[in-house]
Amino acid sequence: MSFFRLNSCLLSIACASLCASVAAGAQGAAKDAPQDDALASPSEQLTLKVVQQREQQATQTTDLDEATRTEIANLYKQAVDQMKLAQRWAEDTAKFDALRQKAPDTLRQVRATLDQPPEPFVPHIPSGVDIVDLEQRVLQVRSELDEVRQNEASRVEQKRRRNERRFKIPRLISAAKQRLDQLRQSQEASPATDQPSPIELARQTLFEAQQKAVEQEIEAYQMESRSYDARGELLQARLDEAARHVTEAEEQVAAWRKVLNKRRREEAQKAIDEARKAIAGVHPVLKPLAERNAELTRTGVELNQAIEQTTIATGQSRDRLRTLKQEFEHIQERISVAGLTDAISRALRKHRDELPKIPELENKIRKHKTNIANAQLRLMNLEDRYASSADAVPILKSLLAPLDPSTSAKGRNAIESKAKSC
Repeated sequence: MSFFRLNSCLLSIACASLCASVAAGAQGAAKDAPQDDALASPSEQLTLKVVQQREQQATQTTDLDEATRTEIANLYKQAVDQMKLAQRWAEDTAKFDALRQKAPDTLRQVRATLDQPPEPFVPHIPSGVDIVDLEQRVLQVRSELDEVRQNEASRVEQKRRRNERRFKIPRLISAAKQRLDQLRQSQEASPATDQPSPIELARQTLFEAQQKAVEQEIEAYQMESRSYDARGELLQARLDEAARHVTEAEEQVAAWRKVLNKRRREEAQKAIDEARKAIAGVHPVLKPLAERNAELTRTGVELNQAIEQTTIATGQSRDRLRTLKQEFEHIQERISVAGLTDAISRALRKHRDELPKIPELENKIRKHKTNIANAQLRLMNLEDRYASSADAVPILKSLLAPLDPSTSAKGRNAIESKAKSC
């Protein structure tokens, strides 16, 4: 037994000596290896910084010819570009993930606002406001209405683009996966070595960068799709919110227009009443002038009424056009998603039957053009008559000519003062 124990001890000592010798030899080989191979670490996690470090190591190698240096530099430049591309895809992934996580809270806030019943709008009219001020206010609220309508149109366009994008994402993912498979196949054809040369390391680095960029691209597409799924209800709530803002702005425009038109009618009626009073109590010599002033006043009132009616008709036509555009965009969206199905075809025919007849629209257009032309002609006539009345001296002379020569100077002055006030 002691003999076998002695042999076992000797064998253990020999194995320990052999392992120590192999370890020492490996350390010596590592020290004698080229510096580039010692620093190259193809198995480390690839980042932009790592790529730049490898590129710097390659440029410091002295035993490379110029053609090889140029090729290595080009490979690392492509690798850097791919890493930057991967970083942009990663940023997109983070952006869509943040939107996805934020969507539930934002949806609750928007719905809380929509759950509040809208308050009826009552215009506040400060004292001393004249027609010019009211007209400016109408223009202001009209501009605000155009702005919220533009916002609503932007939301509708956003929904359309999102639907198109959701339709494209699966194909983009499929194409990216195909490119990734091709990269892996090409890598399998040229497997990496444990101690690659500088140019082999550059090629391997480019492959890893390309693979990282495509993998990050796929992840970005997938996160984008999940983000759209999470934000679908939020987008619809935003559309409802935009539609409410449009309705509220339209109510404000209608309310301020009502105030303005009422003030116009009051001012016109006041002018007519004053003109009638002037005719009733005027001197017979001044009666033609008073009657002409009353006629001009009535004409102005009629023109204001025509302007008011035309404004209302224009607004109705604009609203109808906007509704038709929204319906058309909605149908286009459905066609882009589902195609021209029988149901959509029936909906299109129904919309066609509900559209106003072209001859009716043409007749309304002709009437509007005729009314506008008549109003413009009457306005021109009024301007001509006003211009002819600019010089009061000839008019006063013609009015005072029929007076009895025995009329006193005081009486003539009174009539002249009354004429000037007409």
